[in-house]
Amino acid sequence: MYRPSFTLLGTLACLSLFSTSAFADRNQDILSKSLPRAEQGDADVRVTTGLGILNIARYIGSNERRYRVMPTLNAVWKNGWFAGLPRGVGYNFSTDRDMQYGLRLTVDMGRKQNASSALAGLGDISARPELGGFYSYAVKKEIRLNTGLRYGSGVDRKGMLLDLGASYTLILAADRFATLGLSTTYANNSYMQTYFGVDAAQSASSGYAMYTPGSGIREVDLTASYTYKMDKNWSVITGATLGKLGNTVKAAPMSRSNNHNSIHLLSSYTF
Repeated sequence: MYRPSFTLLGTLACLSLFSTSAFADRNQDILSKSLPRAEQGDADVRVTTGLGILNIARYIGSNERRYRVMPTLNAVWKNGWFAGLPRGVGYNFSTDRDMQYGLRLTVDMGRKQNASSALAGLGDISARPELGGFYSYAVKKEIRLNTGLRYGSGVDRKGMLLDLGASYTLILAADRFATLGLSTTYANNSYMQTYFGVDAAQSASSGYAMYTPGSGIREVDLTASYTYKMDKNWSVITGATLGKLGNTVKAAPMSRSNNHNSIHLLSSYTF
């Protein structure tokens, strides 16, 4: 049986570590399904590489914006393995075109307190590997339901995120289509405390009042994207996200905005 090249796997894993931070707050990207094996054709591996420009918040809850220029690289092997950004490294057990499910390793990139003056005194959050899984089901050809689970982030490595989403794809022409999506991310107590809580030591160093959040919705996002396939290899994708933060996040002392918005432009090449 054909196995993925460990050199390529290593390259994709390093790229994910380098650039996951720009995509980690965009749960619709985490929910991106792996390519069904039925669509692989005769190729043992299908690779997509590209370059993207994103405008995102400096951190979840920030009112400051930043532009990021990010490379992307994803590979899907015919035997079920996949690796890259933002899907992580994992295995798709299904050969069904309409249903995929499997296990995945992703990375939570943490947060640096020097990213914004609003984070001063809260300390750095270290990057952590996350173990998880995914399930994707096509209700109809145009409608797909997606779920993803990630566990292992935060100071105590017990942070958990549950991603739920649905997408609708509208075929506009043979070479272009639009996608609408609705998604949400639920976070447990450990994740919320790490990213939005303020303990006694942090209160003394930051000046914020102590805050102990419970589990709850991190955000809800409405996304729209437009894809134009210039030929069988080249594609251009543009899109935007309009999101709102959950009440637990909005109430956090370091939150400066209730919005979770982003825009992106990506050019990709598949071979």
